[in-house]
Amino acid sequence: MLLLVRRNVRQRPARTLFTALAIALGVAMIFAMRIVSGAISASAQAARESRLAGADLEITTLVGGHFSVDSQAALAGLPEVERVAPLLRVLEGEPDAAAIAEGLNSQALRGTGLTLLGLDPANLLTTYRLAQGDFLSAAGVEEVVLPAAWAALRGLGVGDKLELVSGPGRRSYTITGLLEHDPGAAGPPAALLPLHTLQAALGEPGQVSSLLVRLRPGMARAP
Repeated sequence: MLLLVRRNVRQRPARTLFTALAIALGVAMIFAMRIVSGAISASAQAARESRLAGADLEITTLVGGHFSVDSQAALAGLPEVERVAPLLRVLEGEPDAAAIAEGLNSQALRGTGLTLLGLDPANLLTTYRLAQGDFLSAAGVEEVVLPAAWAALRGLGVGDKLELVSGPGRRSYTITGLLEHDPGAAGPPAALLPLHTLQAALGEPGQVSSLLVRLRPGMARAP
């Protein structure tokens, strides 16, 4: 084999060189595809974990609307289910009349760009690590926890007030804590509010956008 290679190099140096380069390029492409595939899988996993907030499944409606939290008890009673936590997810802001009038976006909002996540502080499936301050304290209190990086860019800190639009009016919320990591890392930055506080602001008591479900060990997880 070695003699054949040496003979080809002497007789057809250009052809041998191009063949070697083609083989090297093919091998490099295979490794590159594996690296990209691994990065995509890791990114998808991170996005799923961020959105599900420690859950295995997320129960929503087909049209993405809000529904009564009453179904939480029925889900929690299933033998496969370990815990169920309610979540209310809405975009902050008021309708951007100019953009809507120009036909740019029929659902355009003008505001902070935050996604507001209404959580039950007593029923969480994951731990939110704080860089500073305290976590949400009680239902019905007008307080908010922000991503530390997002707050720093706007000169906001613990104890400051932040006006948010959620529903028919604008409300002022006290910043009680700053998160080490943005829970909305897979999409728009996210702020955390007590579930009942966000429900009251929207005028939708008892309504949620999804139920986060953690299955018992050994049960099939979301892909």
